[in-house]
Amino acid sequence: MSRAFRDDLEFHGALVVEPPLTAEHAVLLRRLTDVQLRRLRADPSDEEPPPLPPLAGTPPDGVCGWTSCGHGCCLWVDDAGQASVASVTRWLRYLMRHYLAERHTLDGVVVVRDRHTSQTTAIRVRANQVGRVLLCGPDPRYRGHWDGWGGEPSEPGSVVVDLASRRPEG
Repeated sequence: MSRAFRDDLEFHGALVVEPPLTAEHAVLLRRLTDVQLRRLRADPSDEEPPPLPPLAGTPPDGVCGWTSCGHGCCLWVDDAGQASVASVTRWLRYLMRHYLAERHTLDGVVVVRDRHTSQTTAIRVRANQVGRVLLCGPDPRYRGHWDGWGGEPSEPGSVVVDLASRRPEG
Protein backbone atom coordinates (compact mmCIF):
# COMPACT_ATOMS: atom_id res chain seq x y z
CA MET A 1 0.00 0.00 0.00
CA SER A 2 1.53 3.32 -0.99
CA ARG A 3 0.07 6.68 -0.05
CA ALA A 4 1.61 10.07 -0.84
CA PHE A 5 -0.06 13.02 0.83
CA ARG A 6 1.73 16.30 1.19
CA ASP A 7 4.59 17.35 -0.97
CA ASP A 8 7.28 16.26 1.50
CA LEU A 9 6.25 12.97 3.19
CA GLU A 10 5.28 9.64 1.65
CA PHE A 11 4.01 6.75 3.79
CA HIS A 12 4.42 3.20 2.39
CA GLY A 13 3.37 -0.10 3.93
CA ALA A 14 0.93 -1.41 6.49
CA LEU A 15 0.76 -3.26 9.78
CA VAL A 16 -0.96 -6.65 9.95
CA VAL A 17 -3.49 -7.03 12.80
CA GLU A 18 -4.23 -10.50 14.23
CA PRO A 19 -7.02 -11.14 14.96
CA PRO A 20 -8.62 -8.33 12.96
CA LEU A 21 -9.78 -5.22 14.81
CA THR A 22 -13.17 -5.26 16.41
CA ALA A 23 -15.74 -3.08 14.65
CA GLU A 24 -15.60 -0.73 17.66
CA HIS A 25 -11.82 -0.20 17.35
CA ALA A 26 -11.95 0.18 13.56
CA VAL A 27 -14.65 2.86 13.85
CA LEU A 28 -12.72 4.64 16.63
CA LEU A 29 -9.57 4.82 14.48
CA ARG A 30 -11.40 6.15 11.44
CA ARG A 31 -13.36 8.71 13.48
CA LEU A 32 -10.28 9.83 15.38
CA THR A 33 -8.32 10.60 12.23
CA ASP A 34 -11.35 12.09 10.44
CA VAL A 35 -12.25 14.43 13.31
CA GLN A 36 -8.65 15.56 13.82
CA LEU A 37 -8.19 16.32 10.12
CA ARG A 38 -11.53 18.14 9.85
CA ARG A 39 -10.54 20.34 12.80
CA LEU A 40 -7.14 21.12 11.25
CA ARG A 41 -8.57 22.26 7.95
CA ALA A 42 -11.59 23.89 9.56
CA ASP A 43 -13.46 26.21 7.31
CA PRO A 44 -15.85 28.60 9.11
CA SER A 45 -18.63 27.40 6.82
CA ASP A 46 -18.09 23.73 7.79
CA GLU A 47 -20.22 22.19 10.46
CA GLU A 48 -18.42 21.14 13.64
CA PRO A 49 -17.36 17.47 13.50
CA PRO A 50 -19.14 15.21 15.96
CA PRO A 51 -17.36 14.86 19.31
CA LEU A 52 -15.19 11.84 19.92
CA PRO A 53 -15.93 9.44 22.72
CA PRO A 54 -13.71 9.97 25.78
CA LEU A 55 -10.26 8.50 25.11
CA ALA A 56 -8.31 6.40 27.60
CA GLY A 57 -5.29 7.96 29.28
CA THR A 58 -3.78 11.10 27.83
CA PRO A 59 -3.71 11.06 24.02
CA PRO A 60 -0.52 12.36 22.41
CA ASP A 61 -0.30 15.63 20.52
CA GLY A 62 -0.41 15.70 16.76
CA VAL A 63 -2.51 13.86 14.22
CA CYS A 64 -3.13 10.15 14.78
CA GLY A 65 -3.17 9.31 11.08
CA TRP A 66 -3.74 5.56 11.59
CA THR A 67 -6.74 3.93 9.97
CA SER A 68 -7.73 0.39 9.12
CA CYS A 69 -9.02 -1.47 6.12
CA GLY A 70 -12.68 -2.45 6.01
CA HIS A 71 -11.88 -5.91 7.36
CA GLY A 72 -9.80 -4.59 10.27
CA CYS A 73 -6.84 -6.82 9.33
CA CYS A 74 -4.35 -4.02 8.60
CA LEU A 75 -3.47 -0.47 9.61
CA TRP A 76 -1.85 2.25 7.55
CA VAL A 77 -1.28 6.00 7.75
CA ASP A 78 -4.01 8.11 6.17
CA ASP A 79 -3.18 11.62 7.30
CA ALA A 80 -3.99 13.92 4.37
CA GLY A 81 -0.57 15.53 4.78
CA GLN A 82 -0.87 16.54 8.40
CA ALA A 83 1.03 13.89 10.39
CA SER A 84 4.73 13.66 11.13
CA VAL A 85 6.84 10.56 11.71
CA ALA A 86 7.02 11.43 15.40
CA SER A 87 3.25 11.95 15.78
CA VAL A 88 2.21 8.71 14.07
CA THR A 89 4.78 6.80 16.16
CA ARG A 90 3.52 8.36 19.40
CA TRP A 91 -0.09 7.65 18.41
CA LEU A 92 0.70 4.04 17.51
CA ARG A 93 2.32 3.49 20.91
CA TYR A 94 -0.69 5.12 22.61
CA LEU A 95 -3.18 3.00 20.64
CA MET A 96 -1.21 -0.16 21.43
CA ARG A 97 -1.09 0.64 25.15
CA HIS A 98 -4.73 1.66 25.57
CA TYR A 99 -6.72 -0.18 22.91
CA LEU A 100 -4.95 -2.82 20.85
CA ALA A 101 -2.29 -4.82 22.73
CA GLU A 102 -4.74 -6.59 25.01
CA ARG A 103 -6.66 -8.26 22.16
CA HIS A 104 -4.53 -7.92 19.04
CA THR A 105 -1.01 -8.59 17.78
CA LEU A 106 0.46 -6.14 15.27
CA ASP A 107 3.42 -6.79 12.97
CA GLY A 108 4.78 -4.92 9.97
CA VAL A 109 6.66 -1.91 8.68
CA VAL A 110 5.60 1.51 7.47
CA VAL A 111 8.37 3.38 5.67
CA VAL A 112 8.25 7.17 5.56
CA ARG A 113 10.28 9.12 3.01
CA ASP A 114 10.81 12.87 3.08
CA ARG A 115 11.16 13.99 -0.54
CA HIS A 116 13.03 17.18 0.35
CA THR A 117 15.73 15.73 2.60
CA SER A 118 15.76 12.12 1.31
CA GLN A 119 15.44 11.04 4.93
CA THR A 120 13.83 7.60 5.09
CA THR A 121 12.48 6.25 8.36
CA ALA A 122 10.93 2.88 9.21
CA ILE A 123 8.24 2.48 11.85
CA ARG A 124 8.55 -1.21 12.68
CA VAL A 125 6.23 -3.31 14.81
CA ARG A 126 7.09 -6.84 15.91
CA ALA A 127 4.67 -8.62 18.23
CA ASN A 128 3.30 -5.25 19.44
CA GLN A 129 6.74 -3.72 20.10
CA VAL A 130 6.93 -0.38 18.27
CA GLY A 131 10.28 0.95 17.11
CA ARG A 132 11.47 3.63 14.75
CA VAL A 133 14.74 3.68 12.85
CA LEU A 134 16.29 6.18 10.48
CA LEU A 135 17.27 4.16 7.43
CA CYS A 136 19.00 6.91 5.49
CA GLY A 137 19.19 10.64 5.60
CA PRO A 138 21.27 13.71 5.05
CA ASP A 139 23.52 12.96 8.07
CA PRO A 140 24.93 9.41 7.99
CA ARG A 141 25.86 9.54 11.71
CA TYR A 142 22.21 8.92 12.60
CA ARG A 143 21.50 5.98 10.30
CA GLY A 144 20.35 2.92 12.18
CA HIS A 145 19.67 4.89 15.37
CA TRP A 146 16.51 3.82 17.16
CA ASP A 147 14.40 6.58 18.68
CA GLY A 148 17.35 8.72 19.69
CA TRP A 149 15.85 11.76 17.97
CA GLY A 150 12.41 13.27 18.19
CA GLY A 151 12.31 13.47 21.98
CA GLU A 152 10.92 9.97 22.55
CA PRO A 153 12.62 7.44 24.81
CA SER A 154 14.37 4.45 23.29
CA GLU A 155 12.49 1.19 23.61
CA PRO A 156 13.78 -1.38 26.08
CA GLY A 157 15.87 -3.91 24.22
CA SER A 158 16.61 -1.62 21.26
CA VAL A 159 20.18 -2.00 20.11
CA VAL A 160 22.18 0.40 17.99
CA VAL A 161 25.06 -1.20 16.14
CA ASP A 162 27.64 0.99 14.44
CA LEU A 163 28.77 -1.30 11.64
CA ALA A 164 31.27 1.26 10.30
CA SER A 165 33.33 0.99 13.50
CA ARG A 166 33.39 -2.83 13.23
CA ARG A 167 34.91 -2.96 9.74
CA PRO A 168 38.54 -4.03 9.58
CA GLU A 169 40.98 -1.25 8.81
CA GLY A 170 42.87 -1.09 5.60
